[in-house]
Amino acid sequence: MGSLHRVCLISMLVLTAAPAQAAVPLPHARTLTSSTGAQTFADELYAEGDWFRAIGEYRREIFAAQNRRDRARLWLLIGDAYARARRYGDAARVFMALKKDAAASDLAGHCCWRLALAWLDSGLGPITRTQIATCRKDPQTVAIVGLDRLELAVAAAWMEERSHDQVLTQLRGFERRHNASKVKSAAAALRKRAREATSLATYSPLGAGVLSAIVPGLGQFYQGRYWDGTQSLVIVGLLGLTSVGLFRSQLREEDGQWLLPIATGTVTSVFYAANIYGAANGARMNTMLEQVRFIEKVRREWRPALEVPLPARRPRKPAPES
Repeated sequence: MGSLHRVCLISMLVLTAAPAQAAVPLPHARTLTSSTGAQTFADELYAEGDWFRAIGEYRREIFAAQNRRDRARLWLLIGDAYARARRYGDAARVFMALKKDAAASDLAGHCCWRLALAWLDSGLGPITRTQIATCRKDPQTVAIVGLDRLELAVAAAWMEERSHDQVLTQLRGFERRHNASKVKSAAAALRKRAREATSLATYSPLGAGVLSAIVPGLGQFYQGRYWDGTQSLVIVGLLGLTSVGLFRSQLREEDGQWLLPIATGTVTSVFYAANIYGAANGARMNTMLEQVRFIEKVRREWRPALEVPLPARRPRKPAPES
C-alpha cells in the first residue's frame, strides 16, 4: 500500500539523518593547519580532508617524535581528524586522554573545547552543556575560545534538542555582552532560526489517525500526501463496497456461503487499520523529518563560527645534507 511504502521510506531517511546530525559540514581543514603550511605528508592529507590516511601518518610520526610535547600535538591532530571523520567516540577518547597528560598541559584548553565540539556534533546536547560548563571554569579554554563562542555553543546545543525557547533565553542580550564578538552574526542568525522553528509544519498523529478512521485517506490529505490519500480512499472504499455487497448477497440466500464475504471483510479490515496506522505514523515521521532538515540547514550557519585554529606545530628541522 502506498502509504505504508511512504512511511518506510521516511523512516529510512530519518534513520540516515539522525546520527547526523553527524553530517556536519566543517570548514576546510587547510585553515586549521599550521601557520607555516603543510609540513609533512600527514599535514597534506589532513588539509585535503583524507582523515583516516592522515591519522595513520600522524601515528607514524608519533613514533619518530623527539619529545612528549611533539607527540601531544600530533595526538591533538589525530583527535581532530577523528572528529571530522565523524568518529566522535574515538575523538573524545583522544581528547580526554590528552587532558590527563602532563606533557599536553599547554593544549588542555584546546582539548576541552574540541571535546565539547565532538559531543555537540554527535548530537549529545546535555553532555555538551556539561562539558562547556567545565570549559568556562578553565581560564586557558576561555582565553583560547572566548566566552562568546562558549555561549553560542550552549545555544546551539539547545537548538539541536529543538528547545527553541532555551535558545532565545541563552542568546538574549548577546550583542550587549559581547559587543566586539566575531560571532555576533552567527548568534543573530541562530536566534532568528529559533523563532522560525516555531512555525515549522507539525502534524498531529492522533488527528491524522482519527481523520483516516472517519474517511480513509483523509489523514494523508491532511499531511499533503495526496497520492497516498487517494490510494487509501480508493482501495479501502472498493474493498468495503465489495464486502458489503457480498454480505448482502449471502443474506438473501437460504443457505449462504460465508467464506468469501468473511475473507473479503478481513482483508478490508486489515487495509482499513493500515490506513489509520499509516496516517498516524506518517504524521509523526513527517514532523520529525521536517525538523531534521531544518536543523541540518541551521547547522551550516552556526557551526563554522565555533571553529578555533589548532596551535601551530613547530617547524621541522631541515634534514642534514649528505
